[in-house]
Amino acid sequence: MKYLFALITSILLLSNITAAFALPTQANAQSGGSIIPIVKAKAEWLSVVWDDDSEKPYLQIKPSGVYGQPKQVNYLVVATDYDGYDDLSAAYADVYHPDGCWKYQVAMPHVISCTDNAGELDAWINRETGYLEELYDRDLIAFGPGFDLEDVIAELEQCSAKLFIGQAEMDYCQMCGQFTWQQLPCPECGEWVASDFGNGYTVEAYVYDKSGAESIPLVNHYEYICQAGLETDFTLLDFETVRYQIHKWIEGDRIWDETKGPACKVGTSCVDPTIRNTGNMPLTGVGVLQNDMQFGYSGPLLNPKYTSDWNVRWDARIGDYNDNPTVEFNPFEQATAVGNIGLCGLDKISFSIFVKKMASTGGHIGTVELTAIPVTFPWWGTDLCQD
Repeated sequence: MKYLFALITSILLLSNITAAFALPTQANAQSGGSIIPIVKAKAEWLSVVWDDDSEKPYLQIKPSGVYGQPKQVNYLVVATDYDGYDDLSAAYADVYHPDGCWKYQVAMPHVISCTDNAGELDAWINRETGYLEELYDRDLIAFGPGFDLEDVIAELEQCSAKLFIGQAEMDYCQMCGQFTWQQLPCPECGEWVASDFGNGYTVEAYVYDKSGAESIPLVNHYEYICQAGLETDFTLLDFETVRYQIHKWIEGDRIWDETKGPACKVGTSCVDPTIRNTGNMPLTGVGVLQNDMQFGYSGPLLNPKYTSDWNVRWDARIGDYNDNPTVEFNPFEQATAVGNIGLCGLDKISFSIFVKKMASTGGHIGTVELTAIPVTFPWWGTDLCQD
């Protein structure tokens, strides 16, 4: 009988588990101040191609190499706020040059949330085809301490985080910035690891809540791959009529001719030669390699490319006569016209021909190769900033 009573009592206690019950609640209302919001993830990528070097982690950007043509960079932040989803106000990213100086601030006005843009948000968080998964697979997304992709997706799905997106441009002539890389030994043969981010671009992402409280920034880095570039406003060098033993110069100017033409002196289509830097590295000069333009060689039958017995000689100079030295060179001889051409800059370039022996009269044709010669990376000092 005592045993039966104990069994009945246990059944009754078990039934209490499924019954309705109440728990106390509490809250502390305040007029100001808040818990700071949190940046859980951030990412940068390029439109269409995502990244210009898929073999390495982090965003790699190659400059366009075309005057006036920038690259568009997308910026993303996923943030949460313990004071409530709706307390999140704005997201920004501060971008710093490799020399440590501030470049610009990227505002992220495009907000995606499960309440405002449900369809668009689904495209971002879809666990098989979503953009976040793609950014993760390409090593383009960074997470705050203790967070990962699953955590970020879960926060977005349950309406406890917002996704902010913004865009900004990298100028074609913005200073380059690269990491120090090393490749892992086997069994991870060929895998790239960045050992030093110091000479790359730095991005600090942060968010505000509606009371003005600012999150701790989440920091990562990307590369703007170094690439020298050079463009001319002339399509050929035309020395026109030349005479024996007389220097014939084609003088340049610092006016860029949008309608390109031959560098010459006679005729309405002639332009005064100008060069401009279309890369993201300052230039210290221009390499010049000219053939003999069929004027020929009069020396002994040795190797004419390494002697001075050519019937013609050349000169080149960057800037005005007193700016830089004039370089004199023979056909097929690599020469350097020295002259500093800064980022986004241009300068005049001048050329001369000196015919030492007139082997034959009439027309002569040839080719000249111009090569951009960049500074050594990194080139900036500790107290210099990029404008």
